[in-house]
Amino acid sequence: QAAVHDCFVALNVHSALTPQDVRKSIAPALATACTLAAAEPPGHSTSSVILFLDEMNTSSCMGVFKELILDRSFDGVPLPGNVVIIAACNPARSLTIQSAG
Repeated sequence: QAAVHDCFVALNVHSALTPQDVRKSIAPALATACTLAAAEPPGHSTSSVILFLDEMNTSSCMGVFKELILDRSFDGVPLPGNVVIIAACNPARSLTIQSAG
């Protein structure tokens, strides 16, 4: 019997996050995905790396996220097939300004 290995990585996205921060945060998870995929017979994947992008809409790194989610690549390199990406977009909060007085 094959063992199932899943890895969950959460990236808490915020407005100060840079594309370099995203790369630094997810590169180890993608390396783990490659290692797990290489240890399994082709077409028999029992391991997944789940990458959760929380509050994705709060960042200015949309180009990096577009590449990950839509193009399924990272810096131009295709993602391993065992990578699952989940993204959460929270509703915008309206800012209420009250005048003093």
